[in-house]
Amino acid sequence: MEKEKRPFTLQPPLDLGGLGIVIEAELVMPDVFDTVIEDRETGLAMEAFIVSQNAENISAAAKRYGMTDPEYTEFLVYREDSTGNTRYIIEYELFRYRVRNHLPTPDGEDIRTLAAIGAELYPEYFGRYPVPCLTPWGCTIRHKVLSSGLFWLETEQFQQGLAVAFPKYDDLSDGARGLAECGDDGPASTDGQIPAYLFFREHDSAVPLFELIIMVGKPELCRMIDRTALMNAIYLYHPEYAAQHNLAEQMGQNDGIGQFLQAQGFDVEPKNVPERFIAMSGGKGAQFIDF
Repeated sequence: MEKEKRPFTLQPPLDLGGLGIVIEAELVMPDVFDTVIEDRETGLAMEAFIVSQNAENISAAAKRYGMTDPEYTEFLVYREDSTGNTRYIIEYELFRYRVRNHLPTPDGEDIRTLAAIGAELYPEYFGRYPVPCLTPWGCTIRHKVLSSGLFWLETEQFQQGLAVAFPKYDDLSDGARGLAECGDDGPASTDGQIPAYLFFREHDSAVPLFELIIMVGKPELCRMIDRTALMNAIYLYHPEYAAQHNLAEQMGQNDGIGQFLQAQGFDVEPKNVPERFIAMSGGKGAQFIDF
């Protein structure tokens, strides 16, 4: 005789040990709750999905991303932390469940955009960003993957340049994004309002690459980009950007943490970082990428 399956329930408040205390819970699909969890140490509340280990509508691939506590192994928790936000994975699986079962999907939520954001954080689950086939300069005929969502291209017009996918380009400053040309041959559904890719011509690419390598910190790019030549290219083609950046760095305006703490009333002086100054070096040239 087949054993009857016990329903998976959550009744707040529920103490889950190191995972926190569940203070709100709403069933959004079988064996999946959208919850608010309170951190035991800080008292801060955060949104989280809690999934049963036995949830039949959640894939095995998704279950590998859930956090557990040794004393509460039947619960899988998905939330934002210092490494990312696994809620995107369950939001995707929830969206798929609703579509397959002919249930309404949330207003204003688009699965292509959700998957594009998820690919930035979890390419092993969502897959990597596709190389753009169409650019403002014609079709792509050669490419090099610099990082997830970041491509060096050559087109049928023999124009080389950089393509940055949505939402990765959100890390760029307004000044860097102002150098771009837009294109919608990408993974996100944007209705023409948000470009799926930003495309930068070769001479303009030095600015966004500098911000991604130096300011955001993409160590994998350092192995493919000549940093000294990159700074030379900025001075050669965008000297006004170099001057404005160095002035802001000298005044500590690029120290986001210091600026935030100072705004919160802490006695902190924003700092500059010598490695972030754009410096011109003789004898090196401005060819910053080998392609």
